[in-house]
Amino acid sequence: MMKTQLAYFFKDIFTKSTIQNTKQKYPIKLNNLKYKNLIGNKHNNKLLYNFRFLFASSLLTLSLNVSSSDTQAFNKDAYLDLSKPYTYNWNNTQSYTKKDNQANKLLKQVGTTIGSTVHSAIGSTNSDNANQFGNKITTGIKGQLKNQAISNVESRINQKANEYANSFGKGKTEISIHKITSKNPDYSLRTLQPLTPLNDDSTELTFVQAQLNSGENFGERKSTLNLGVGYRQLLEQGQSIAGINLFTDYESKSKHKRGSVGLEYQRANFNLNVNKYFPLSDKKMIGDDTEDPLAGYDVKFSGQVPYLPWAKVKATRYIWDGVAQPNVKGTIFGIEVQLSDSVRMEFGSEDNNTVERKTYARFTTALPLSDHESMTNFSISKKAFQNSDIVNLGDLEFVERSNKIRVEKLLNGLPIILGEYNAPTVGASCTLYNSAGVALGTASTGSNGQVNLVGVTSIPAGLVTMACRGGAYTDEATQQSKTLQPHLELRAATIYSGTGPLTILASPLSEVAYQLADTNSGDRTVIAKDIVKLNADVATAFGVFLSGVDIISTIPSNANDGAVANDDAGKIGATLAIISQMAATNGNSATEVIGVLKAAIKNQTLSGEFSSAISAFQRGVSVAAGKTSIKDNVNNVFDTYIGRAIRKISLYNGEDNDPVPTVQDYTDIGLPDSVGDANLSLKNLRIATEKDRTKKDSVEEIRAIINFQSKASFKINLIAVASVAEKDAFTSPTPTLTGDSRVGDITWTIGGEDADKFTINAKNGVVSMIARDYEKPVDKDKDNDYKVTITATDFDKNTDSKDLKVKVTNVDEFVSSEYSVAGVTYRSVHSPNTGRVWLDRNLGADQVAKFKGDQKSYGYLYQWGRAHDQHEQRTSGTSSKQFTSLKNTGVNNGPFIIGNSDWTSADSAGKEREKSWGAAGGGVCPKPFKIPSKEELEEEMTKSNITNADSAFSSFLKIPSAGYRSKSGNIPENHPAVLLWTRSPVPDPVVGDIDAYYFTASINNNDAGFHTIERSYGLSIRCISIHDPIPPSD
Repeated sequence: MMKTQLAYFFKDIFTKSTIQNTKQKYPIKLNNLKYKNLIGNKHNNKLLYNFRFLFASSLLTLSLNVSSSDTQAFNKDAYLDLSKPYTYNWNNTQSYTKKDNQANKLLKQVGTTIGSTVHSAIGSTNSDNANQFGNKITTGIKGQLKNQAISNVESRINQKANEYANSFGKGKTEISIHKITSKNPDYSLRTLQPLTPLNDDSTELTFVQAQLNSGENFGERKSTLNLGVGYRQLLEQGQSIAGINLFTDYESKSKHKRGSVGLEYQRANFNLNVNKYFPLSDKKMIGDDTEDPLAGYDVKFSGQVPYLPWAKVKATRYIWDGVAQPNVKGTIFGIEVQLSDSVRMEFGSEDNNTVERKTYARFTTALPLSDHESMTNFSISKKAFQNSDIVNLGDLEFVERSNKIRVEKLLNGLPIILGEYNAPTVGASCTLYNSAGVALGTASTGSNGQVNLVGVTSIPAGLVTMACRGGAYTDEATQQSKTLQPHLELRAATIYSGTGPLTILASPLSEVAYQLADTNSGDRTVIAKDIVKLNADVATAFGVFLSGVDIISTIPSNANDGAVANDDAGKIGATLAIISQMAATNGNSATEVIGVLKAAIKNQTLSGEFSSAISAFQRGVSVAAGKTSIKDNVNNVFDTYIGRAIRKISLYNGEDNDPVPTVQDYTDIGLPDSVGDANLSLKNLRIATEKDRTKKDSVEEIRAIINFQSKASFKINLIAVASVAEKDAFTSPTPTLTGDSRVGDITWTIGGEDADKFTINAKNGVVSMIARDYEKPVDKDKDNDYKVTITATDFDKNTDSKDLKVKVTNVDEFVSSEYSVAGVTYRSVHSPNTGRVWLDRNLGADQVAKFKGDQKSYGYLYQWGRAHDQHEQRTSGTSSKQFTSLKNTGVNNGPFIIGNSDWTSADSAGKEREKSWGAAGGGVCPKPFKIPSKEELEEEMTKSNITNADSAFSSFLKIPSAGYRSKSGNIPENHPAVLLWTRSPVPDPVVGDIDAYYFTASINNNDAGFHTIERSYGLSIRCISIHDPIPPSD
């Protein structure tokens, strides 16, 4: 019903209300309405009453919607803040004050009391308690009158306190005191004071801001002191202000400390503040809780709504970094509407990931209200932003920031320390589990590698395990930062008594013990059975360094921070550093080094591997470039590497279980030039021969033993003279030694007048020389006798020498020559692949091919096994009459026989023709050349890699694509292929198909090879020398 009345009232005000004027009648709209328009006559007084009713009713309706207890109600609170003066003027218009008379004050008080009481009564009434409405109003009015009196006193106190505080200094001060009737009244004192001169021409301002506040902070009453310094500068010809500030916050009860750095930007129509907060104190135990101050940041924005100068958007984004709990991330968004010069209404919502969304509405006014209070003009502006002009440093706006220290509060429980130590691992997520495998809690490790797990009040007796994942640490051996993958975990396990504190720390040591105990795929009963013994066994496996040390509960010293002591904490810290060295030496990952340790413990080889790693660590061999070694930080636990190397060498007697001294051990004690990989076994043999360790426990004694020289006599057995053909490399047989036993391995060297022409294998004495040219000798005497002296030397400098002479012999070499036959002159060419000599072109060709289609290089086309009788001419005549013999074929005018598979009926097996073509000249080639056999031609084509027509031409033979002549006598014009006769017949001819072998290479495919074809075909011939292969000339 109330809402219906208001609807009619709105309609009446906005559409029907008019004021009579002597000249005209016009409607009065809300945006033209001011208090000065509503005085002076009875009609206006009535209209003023209507507007006041509108204003009060609107507030009442909003308040009913905000705080109604019915299920459909607006979900959060609205309030009228009468205890804190507010003087901000949204439109920067002139403020007017007028002292109320007593009647006005009484009316305002009564109106406020009745309105508030009715609002409260209606807001708390629903269908179940409507009969109590009257009593609620009566009781409420009494309480409201009392509260109103208290509120007026608070307002008066605040007003006078602010007036008094702002009478001092050039700055701005706000004082607020309320709840004065309680035992602990709330108060706030806030001031901003300039540190640099401030006038109308100032463009810079340095200031100090301080605030002392006592009141509720996240559910508890706390007093907080905020102190900061800031700097602001006027920019853009006075249209904006940019600034930076630094603050410290202190909470008196908890002694929490926090710092912040902030940036701000102000314009006439919007403000932006960014603040970064960081704790300056550690967690505090307060009563039954543990409080941890949180780091975080917030971004605050406020600005005018475009085209609505009476509305402002406010937004805040904040993130607080959780320690044991998730980060708190939230957003506040609101709209603030200016109802008049002194009255604002704000509504919005806050949402974060830890609580349900909160909605809110606030109605705020500065009292006392002035008689000249003007309503806001709610019209839509023609400009997006009206207030975009000059801003003023003199406004002394307070820095917008979170002045309350945000803390994370957890209920205290058992004193439990969790941790992860490769080195101290930061940011590892560690989870504690009870004997049933139920997670009891998770926390992230701090900079010291550990964290207090709070909130666990009890743990059953029995197995407890912990798994840590992720995190980062500084590797001791390399000094590099390492980040662990989240899926990799280090585990630890022990048996808990059921009472008292618990410290459980994960490390490579605990993970090895855990894996040794976990023999049944995570069966916690099996793990519980042997875990205590295996924790101790792992410690014992590291010898005197860890024997008897509790690897699960002892917090390791940090070797990265300085020298560790020789106590339990120092021993574990030093051992972890050496494990990092084992991983660095072998290139192991964090997972792989666990397997290495397990295997070494099972195989009982850990002692030697660990000792070597200690030496490597103390030498700083794996430190990354640009990093500083911490090699001396473990010396209190492991002794110096020099002392350890002397002890290892002095204890070596050559027995099976003795750790064998290494080259590095001798280097560590200062003998790098006496021992190397080549003589290590000899030096250790000498050390082992001396059984009295007291005679080899100093550097001087060790040096004397390993450098003692024995005498031995031996001889080199090797040929004195050797020979090698020119163009061939020389390699000697392996020399042997006779005589006394040599001391250690033999080193072979060379000398003599031609020593620089030889090389020698220093380990086996084999002498080598590259191929030499007989015609160009380079030995000292230029006689092709190369002389060298071979010397063998043992470790004790016992030697023997042997002279060797290598004679280089002459070999015939290829020289290109001219050869003529049938009026054509050819030159010989030498194959670099087979050593064979060939004619430089096809028989009958005028020139060496310049390209594969060069017709002048094609030459004749011979029928197989036939002599030179003019039939080979490409234009010779043809005849179908087959010859009956191999002779009288028409010398100088022989026809090309067509129509038959062979040009003659004689010698069908081809033996005679094969023999003829294989002789020097062969009736067609110049002497001493012949037609190649299939095997000879195939060897050349294979070794010369001739696979098609292109590679045939590009080879040293320059073979053109000369085509062929068919047994019909025709020469195909479009057959650019290579076809060459061999002298090899098909041994078992078939009647009507008498063939011989030929080579063919086509233009497109790599399918070159040998086939058979009828002997009456005409193909090209390339002649080969009858002589054996010869080496190429230079």
